[in-house]
Amino acid sequence: ARVHLTVYLAFDLSGSMSGQPLTEAKRAAHAFAEQCDLSNTSIGLIGFSDSLRVELDASQNAKKISAAINALEIGRTGYGNETHPFDEIFKRLHPAKGARYGIVLADGAWSHQDKAIKQAKRCHADEIEIIGIGFGSADEAFLRAISSSDEHSFFTDMNKLTATFSTIAQELTERGGKLRI
Repeated sequence: ARVHLTVYLAFDLSGSMSGQPLTEAKRAAHAFAEQCDLSNTSIGLIGFSDSLRVELDASQNAKKISAAINALEIGRTGYGNETHPFDEIFKRLHPAKGARYGIVLADGAWSHQDKAIKQAKRCHADEIEIIGIGFGSADEAFLRAISSSDEHSFFTDMNKLTATFSTIAQELTERGGKLRI
């Protein structure tokens, strides 16, 4: 029997993500969902910038996941970088059974990095795997600090987001909730 996988995609929706970055992020999220076996995987969606909004509770419904991705927009949570998603990821994944992942996408520097790192480490201690994906002016050292391991930290080009998300989904699906890239 395969272990159930629960994943929350947490996307930076600050003003710097306007235009092509958000378009590419949505494309990557769709590719991720398409690569996952939804009979054994639940996907949730979080948007954050100055505040946080849970766009979708973890679901196995492809139509709901797709609609939530399509509905992502800049401004709904502000335009800055005042918050982080780790408290919400912990709250949603702590009680979940099986493999648990938070995949966090950012394109720039965050305010209050120390607090974000502390809360990301709380997730790590609870065996919630955090994957940090960055592009543009994202802080690579910060991505490594929030990720569960250096292997869970990815810095890529905006045009390679889809390939990065697809590869992660394939690995998680094929390896039963284990990431080894």
